[in-house]
Amino acid sequence: MSELNHKGINAALESYSGQQLTNAMSDLGSLGVGWERLEFQWQGFQPNGPNDWNVGNHDAAVQALTAAGINTLGLIDYGVSWANGGNDQMTPPDPAQFAAYCGKLAAYYSKMGVHTWEIWNEPNNLAFWSTGANAAQYTQMLKLAYTAIHQADPNATVLVGGMSPAADGGGYMSPQSFLQGTYDNGGKGYFDGVADHPYIPGLPTATDGSAAWWNAQADLHNIMVQNGDTTRADGSPKLIWDTEYGSPTNGPSGFISQDEQATKVTQSYQLEEQEPWAGPLFWYSYKDNGTDPSTVENFFNLENADGSHKPAFAAYQAVPTGQSTPSPAPNPTQSPPPPATFPGAQLTAEQQGAVSALTVQSATVGHLLSAFLHAADAGQDIQAVGNTLATHGDTAASINAAISNLVAFLQEYVGSGLSHFGGMTPGFALDVVKLGVVALQAGSPQVDRAFGGTVVTLFQQEASALVAVHAH
Repeated sequence: MSELNHKGINAALESYSGQQLTNAMSDLGSLGVGWERLEFQWQGFQPNGPNDWNVGNHDAAVQALTAAGINTLGLIDYGVSWANGGNDQMTPPDPAQFAAYCGKLAAYYSKMGVHTWEIWNEPNNLAFWSTGANAAQYTQMLKLAYTAIHQADPNATVLVGGMSPAADGGGYMSPQSFLQGTYDNGGKGYFDGVADHPYIPGLPTATDGSAAWWNAQADLHNIMVQNGDTTRADGSPKLIWDTEYGSPTNGPSGFISQDEQATKVTQSYQLEEQEPWAGPLFWYSYKDNGTDPSTVENFFNLENADGSHKPAFAAYQAVPTGQSTPSPAPNPTQSPPPPATFPGAQLTAEQQGAVSALTVQSATVGHLLSAFLHAADAGQDIQAVGNTLATHGDTAASINAAISNLVAFLQEYVGSGLSHFGGMTPGFALDVVKLGVVALQAGSPQVDRAFGGTVVTLFQQEASALVAVHAH
């Protein structure tokens, strides 16, 4: 299991607004969700051409998730008639036009904290690639999309689209054949992880063939090993992300009991945690869409359509966040560390009611950073920042380089005040500021590995509403 919080969910928050969104966010907080998979269908954003930009409910959903400290996995999928010859959404589009859309999404939403993208939904499945699964076509599109996304957001993570459980033939490709086909067509170096949908009829611990699709994830990892492709450029592992997984509790056929569904939640996360190459697992899904038993899609969820909870809701709540290297518990017999001292820079704090203003002042480059912290936590966080500065020192070159990359972007937001991201809680804002200062001093590769790849980009692209940086 990787160090990422591995509790993901498919909640379709892009379809929520107002009180519905508020209620859903309350549930996701109660569940301890670490990731939400949002769908960014091209048809919705640019229905008539590349100059369209209809965000719908997406901005509100992303801002609510970021404010709650929940990561967003963006699913970019399906075609538009103006880019695929006038055909339906499932017809593969022009790869260059699709890549341009991906790049625009990455540029726009990286400013809101979205840095992880999945390219297409189940591209190995005839139902979602209507000309028949074609690894060569997909890889051409993936390579262009990956390049466009990384040009817009160098810190992005791009996943091969989640593959459905399928056998070869009839317009379908098995996940194993499709992933190997991606390598055969030059895909190595054009994805940062692999997404999979290992749906199975029974429990993942079954000893008969019913657990075959779950166990096929090891095959995917072995294919990555055979192709020498298990490590990202920054040294972190390339992971297999289960971006959909679950079972219905009603429907015309193929359903399990609600108690079995709860057991499945528990077992799947336990098994996922055992594998160092396993990324987050996204339960499909959050809330039932209806009560019609003829539609199996109505019943995959943790919550019934009337808002009551299935046993799986409590089972999901009980799943730990999956940090494989948790911080050791503090020794209660130890005294607090002494105030930090460090050459060339000073920390000062001034309390004004419930808010403390923290200032970092450098002798070499002047006024570095002003941040607003919740007073109850300011003391320990000032200590943490001070210790970081003490460890990494205060050099004009390193600080100036970091600040020069921030100032241009931050100027757009300076003066917008704390209300710019109004849903951001004081505690979350405090963490962004604190870890942002750590990022400035420690450098992004170390911080990315330690905090799941989000800290540096959160600071650079979202804390602008909470800090003002000036280089003199």
